[in-house]
Parts: sequence; structure tokens; C-alpha cells
Amino acid sequence: MHKDMTILFHRAEDHYLTDGEMICLRHNAKRLKHSLQVYEILRDNEIRIFQTVADRLVDAFPQEREKILEDALKHWLAIMRYCGMALLLNSPEYLDHHILEWLTDQVKAHQMQTIESKLYKLLKQELETFLPTQEYDVLMPFLEQIKNTLFTSEKVKELVSSH
Repeated sequence: MHKDMTILFHRAEDHYLTDGEMICLRHNAKRLKHSLQVYEILRDNEIRIFQTVADRLVDAFPQEREKILEDALKHWLAIMRYCGMALLLNSPEYLDHHILEWLTDQVKAHQMQTIESKLYKLLKQELETFLPTQEYDVLMPFLEQIKNTLFTSEKVKELVSSH
């Protein structure tokens, strides 16, 4: 549940919601409704989105082992699912606790940053063309959070931003 709504409900346990609290609740309900729409688009079109990304990734790394590319795609499938949930919860902290803690070390340990950064770029391009602007804008802060955490080295940051 949105943490803002949870806080609002806890504060109002001993009284009816005030006009200001009702405005806040309506705002959060509208945001949740929009987040649900974005979540459903991602859920219902995951295969189409990722098939295009997978095809482009294979084209970009024709000499790379299939297992490495498959692992990178699995990472980003998980990332998108967790981003969707973080969006519903309106909680960037959700990503920190559920995905970034383990994924950052795994990407670095397997030296997959170049592939992962390319995959991020391809996914971002596909989402730009696939999602309406407003939905894309709602999702991007969560993907940016992932990008900023995963790609901490300057060389990888240059790769990601130059494409």
C-alpha cells in the first residue's frame, strides 16, 4: 500500500478525515489508479517488450555466450517486475531492499556491466516507443534508480549515457 495512504489512515484512526486529508487521499488514490494502469501495461506486454530487447541484445553482442545474455535478460525481467511493484507501492526503498542489494554484486562479480548497460539502453528505448509519455514518465524514476545503482563506475556511466 502507498506509504502516504498508510500514514494517513493511521493518523485518522480516532477521527473522520479532514478536508485536507481527503484531498491527500484522493490524490493518492488517483496516483495508485494510474500506477495500476502502468503496471497492467507492463504485465500484459512483458513478452513483446522483452522479445524486441532480446533480439537487439543478441545483435549487439553476436559473439557473447548465450547463457550470459540470458542471465542479463533474466536480471532485467526481475528488475521490471520489481519496478512495477515499487511503482504500485510508491516506494523506491522497495527496490533497495528487494533487488539492488543482491543484483549489484552479481552484475559486478560476473563482469556483466557492459551487457547490462546495453540492455538498460535497449529496454529504455523500447519502453519509450511502447508506453505513452505519461506512463513512461511515471516508470522512469524507478529505472533510473536501478541504473544509478548498478552502473557506478565512470566507464559504465559513460556507456549508458552515450547511447
